[in-house]
Amino acid sequence: MVDSESPHPRPLSRPRFTPARERGAFPRPSDTDRPRSGAGGGALGMLLASFLVAPLLAQDLPDPDDTSLTLSERFEGLMARVDERQSELKTLEASFEQRKESALLLTPEESRGTLSYRTPDQVRWDFASPTETTMIVADQEMLTWYRDQGFAERRQIDESADRVLQMMGPGVSLEKLRRYFDITAAFPTSTDQPYRLELVPRMRRIERRLRSMTLALDRELLVPVLVRVEEATGDVTELRFADLRINGEVPAERFDVELPEDVEVRVVGPPADVNGRDER
Repeated sequence: MVDSESPHPRPLSRPRFTPARERGAFPRPSDTDRPRSGAGGGALGMLLASFLVAPLLAQDLPDPDDTSLTLSERFEGLMARVDERQSELKTLEASFEQRKESALLLTPEESRGTLSYRTPDQVRWDFASPTETTMIVADQEMLTWYRDQGFAERRQIDESADRVLQMMGPGVSLEKLRRYFDITAAFPTSTDQPYRLELVPRMRRIERRLRSMTLALDRELLVPVLVRVEEATGDVTELRFADLRINGEVPAERFDVELPEDVEVRVVGPPADVNGRDER
């Protein structure tokens, strides 16, 4: 619920949000409060479109750390600053550690590697351990090369929650995500702690794949240093990023891998949802 003391209007093009109290709680909006999307894939197709906003100078934006402002104003200030910073983001590189928990795993699975991002939607994940795997998302296609096993998989990324999952990383666009998720923000009182955002799906088609996401934003860089994804199955994946390098030289060729001739390439279809139905 927006602070009743503030007459601050919400832009019509932005979804509803619920600011959290400073103590860090992330209340989940009730099912009756969350707006729902109609059937069809057109709405999710908007995830690939640019969200046009008027440019603002940082000094003109509300300060999210200003406790004299309402939580609504602090939230809007934070989102506007993130939007501005991401509009300046061209490339990003980072190291990462991933931890995955699943009922199908006896123990949590941990892996590490490096990430490369190039605007607008090129992402490369290089897993160094426990097995060597390269995953590239570019031009609405995902290539996963299992180097140790000698084969690769190609899959078209359709208008589904899978697109959201595969784009997760420090370069993820909150502009696009906030169209499809209700966002709750927490503002830690300590300035050395990251801002925290909780995202809950607003559309049933996404909700069939994702239960919730948590993002921790570096207070200076305003990019995620932690991404936690809880899937509808209960599986949890947590990614922590370090050694962030922004707007360095990341050549386009890095996202165009030429596979060796002896690598078997398998073309796979879109994933099924949690009920076993094809998402198309």
